[in-house]
Amino acid sequence: MIALPCFALSPGNIGRGWRGSSVIARSHCIAIDVGTGTLKSALVDLSSGKVVKHESAKLDTVRRHDASVEQRPSDWWRATCETVGRVLTDLDNAIVLSSVAVTGQMQDLIMIDEADNVLYDTAILYSDQRAVSEAQELTEKLGVRVTPDTLLSKLLWVERNWNLSSVERERSRALIGAADWILFKLCGAHVSDPTTATTTSLADISGRSYSAEVLKEAGLEPWIGSLPELQDEIKIGGYVNQSIAEEASLALLSHLPVIHAGGDAATTTVGARAGIPGWTHMYVGTSGWIGGSIDSNSIAASGANVFQLGHPVKDFQIRLGSMTTAGGCLSWIKSLLRCSWSELNQMASSSPPGSSGALFYPHLAGERCPFVDPLATASFLGLRGGVDAAALVRSVMEGVAFNMLDCMREMEASGFPVGEEVVMVGGGSSSSVWCEIFASVLERDIFVEDDSAFSGLKGAAAIAAVAIGEQQELYPTSWRRQGSIYKPVHRELYQKIYRSWQEKHPHTGVR
Repeated sequence: MIALPCFALSPGNIGRGWRGSSVIARSHCIAIDVGTGTLKSALVDLSSGKVVKHESAKLDTVRRHDASVEQRPSDWWRATCETVGRVLTDLDNAIVLSSVAVTGQMQDLIMIDEADNVLYDTAILYSDQRAVSEAQELTEKLGVRVTPDTLLSKLLWVERNWNLSSVERERSRALIGAADWILFKLCGAHVSDPTTATTTSLADISGRSYSAEVLKEAGLEPWIGSLPELQDEIKIGGYVNQSIAEEASLALLSHLPVIHAGGDAATTTVGARAGIPGWTHMYVGTSGWIGGSIDSNSIAASGANVFQLGHPVKDFQIRLGSMTTAGGCLSWIKSLLRCSWSELNQMASSSPPGSSGALFYPHLAGERCPFVDPLATASFLGLRGGVDAAALVRSVMEGVAFNMLDCMREMEASGFPVGEEVVMVGGGSSSSVWCEIFASVLERDIFVEDDSAFSGLKGAAAIAAVAIGEQQELYPTSWRRQGSIYKPVHRELYQKIYRSWQEKHPHTGVR
């Protein structure tokens, strides 16, 4: 870093206007992560990778009996404006705002009309399973299994149920991830990323071009002109529109470069330092996965239920064993018990390993790994009079961990080398008792970085730093790793409990 005069943070002079005494000017990124339950925004120091300030806002999800799962993009934008506004309040004069990076949930469908309005103010989420009949029809047409949550199924469902005329469809545009929408609002770019694209069944394995052949065979060829442009490298996606920034009371962001850092799988992988081969990470948020980066020419073994996704860096791909609901299971039982997160963790800690015989199967929204069944349901087994609320909470944590073990085994079956240490990130990593359970169940050391709950934001900032030329690599030596390690202290006990859990699994027939 070099000493530069301090500048006043005011619209139009970011990085240009100067005043006052000499200070160390530090480049920072505003990172925005649209999760399922929460939208987070943070100020990240690009010289150290540290999260300096952060804010969050809850997001509402509409779930219906027809297996539809929706959110309102207007809520995403409101939460963005609120959280970024709070992050920008009372900034230190030494802070240079250099970029905005966006990331978030993938495999959503957001339709925009010619006036740039979202149709029905609706985002059909990645976990939406309503398009069952469309998926069955596409499976027959294409000769490969198509699930209801893919964009192919969702586009066909929209075609049949939203009554769009051919003119309306021709003039409308589709976005395929939450980050796409925030980018569009900030700078008007109609762009998506390789990681998100490869979750949709619309793109090739690199995620850098759409498969016109698949769309044609599916009868969805007219949609290809409505889909967002796919980035083929890490780069600037556009610049914050001044009028939009001022209207949203975010004038400090005017004209800053905006980087589409990728879907949450990409930024979380990078933020967990697994953006290069040789590292294994595990994410426990609303959903969950285990995996890492591989060389781009690596092919997953046939039959393994794993995702192989595009990577922000052309030379790599991301491979994940991804379960549908992980931390979402804990949120579910928290809402039933009406307790705080602290109370929930205390309850789990007070119950011994094995949860007094209670077993939990975490398929609240169907399942995609280690087996694929959109209609799979969650359940408890082994409930007796001695099972109290604390045992139920711990059994939820254990059930998620057991399913993650199955995902890890699917990854190993695919040829992915799972390391002896697994970096755990996401909201679930803030629970020490859950980290201990994961360590014993997976029989791996679990490393939790000090700010692991912000891995997606840090990954987005790292990608933005490369895009604007602030860094030449994703992991500069100045980004130091600090955290805690959890050891597998109950390995043998959990081996026995896992065998019982597996033998009694309600969905053994499809596993």
